[in-house]
Order: sequence, then C-alpha cells, then structure tokens
Amino acid sequence: MDNKKRKEVAALIRTIATESIRSSGDRLVLGRPDECIQNALDYGGFFIDAGPEVIKILDQAGIDPAIIYIEALKMKMEMRIPRIDFINIRPDAELSGKVDDWNADPSIAIQQMQWMIENAQEYGYQREGDSWILNDEYSD
Repeated sequence: MDNKKRKEVAALIRTIATESIRSSGDRLVLGRPDECIQNALDYGGFFIDAGPEVIKILDQAGIDPAIIYIEALKMKMEMRIPRIDFINIRPDAELSGKVDDWNADPSIAIQQMQWMIENAQEYGYQREGDSWILNDEYSD
C-alpha cells in the first residue's frame, strides 16, 4: 500500500472512530457492547459503538474491527479523559471465536484491555483494578 492510500485509510479509521464515540461524562466505559452501553447510560460516561453493520462490513473486508475501537480509545486518552473503566472483562480473558451475537462477544474489549496494559502508562494512566486513572500530573 502506498503512502497516499495509507493516509486515506488512517483518516477513514479516525472518522469512523470519532463517529463511534457516544454519550458524555468523565469516564469511558469498555466491555461487551450491550453491557458497557447500558452502564454508561445508567451511571454516566462515554461508550464506543461502531454498530453491528459497520462491524460486518469491516469483517467482510478482512479488517479487524478492533482497530476502530482502539483508535477511539486512543482519541479519548489524547483528550485526557480522567477514567477508563472495563465492565466484566478480565485481563486474562481469552479472545472468543466468532459468535452469533455481536453484543455478547468480548473480543474487542479484550484487545482494548491488552492495548491498555501495554500502552496506558505512556499516555499518563495508571491501573487501579479494572480501571485506568489519569495521573494528576497529566490532567488539565
């Protein structure tokens, strides 16, 4: 893939990620889509939802949908969201095989958690249980 195409793909991923961030609050809730959406709506917070149609299109194109969710996560971290909470996802969980119900599949959240374990510190986040908290020195 040439450089121009790479930039176009990166811009498209960022656009989809931006459009997938929903709700409001001072935390980002991650997990199985149905659980994190409900938790964010009940207790406040952002959630990421590209939607099953987008997931299906990405899958058909051979693109791992996790790329959208990880990009959206990075965007919220770049915006210095104070807290990132994982709902019902363990750090040692295994990626699941394909499941019929996208809302029940924890694979994307597991990939997000793995990404956080490997990268959160360089964004200024420290792990506390199933959450990552922005260090005071990094908050605005």
